Amino acid sequence: GIPVIVVGSVEVAGGAALQLEAGSILRFDGSLARLGVSGRLYALGTADHPVVLTGRTPAPGSWSGLAIAAGGRAAP
Repeated sequence: GIPVIVVGSVEVAGGAALQLEAGSILRFDGSLARLGVSGRLYALGTADHPVVLTGRTPAPGSWSGLAIAAGGRAAP
């Protein structure tokens, strides 16, 4: 997939859903950038075409990561 640069943070609100298709690549820009999930996250990757969530640079701490809140759900 083509990488998408995410500047800042993304929040999946309660009652909302985000579906990431196989091969999706999200590169988060900034040490405070993260993907927060209060709703539902569906990551539909496969062994050949995984869903990738990472920092824009490979350095440790280049983004804050994935945060699933109480009541939030993530599923393959």
